Amino acid sequence: MTQVEHVLQTRTTGREYCPPEGTVMAELSPTWGCREVIECLDMHCRVLKGSTSREVLEVFYAEVGMRLHALIQKHIKRQIVSMEGGVQVIADLNAYYNFISSLKVAHLLPEFASLKMLGHVYVVADAKDLATIVRDVARYGGAFRPEDVYEFVQRRSDWKKIEKEVDRTMYNLSFKEDCVIC
Repeated sequence: MTQVEHVLQTRTTGREYCPPEGTVMAELSPTWGCREVIECLDMHCRVLKGSTSREVLEVFYAEVGMRLHALIQKHIKRQIVSMEGGVQVIADLNAYYNFISSLKVAHLLPEFASLKMLGHVYVVADAKDLATIVRDVARYGGAFRPEDVYEFVQRRSDWKKIEKEVDRTMYNLSFKEDCVIC
């Protein structure tokens, strides 16, 4: 997993999830870093496939999946994501989901499905809708709390512009009515 983290750090440029403004994403394929991570993990999984029992493989795959899930979250939290780059994030998350589903470990699928859903916070334009998505606990099947989703939303490139509106909607703040200055 150290190799996977290294690949994510070195193969992902700062502009893949935040391309220059006005850039049209021509291709909806996973990033180079994402493809290399999947290739690396797939190679390691194939090495063990013929030499160990199904039970050992399942435990190994589960551990790989849990660690990959944590690494992906950590990686996304390090990035700045624009609206255009949000589409790229979703493409990468879909690729990771497809890889995990190929391992056939049923209890990992809901975690990665929630991660796929999390990618949508980067493509929602309206701040009020975004706040509703952050507050919706059921949306992520219990995998993410609103505080966790809020951390991801803070990585948006337009965060400073929408922060007040998101907070106002999330916490039902109305400064005119709620604040009294004496």
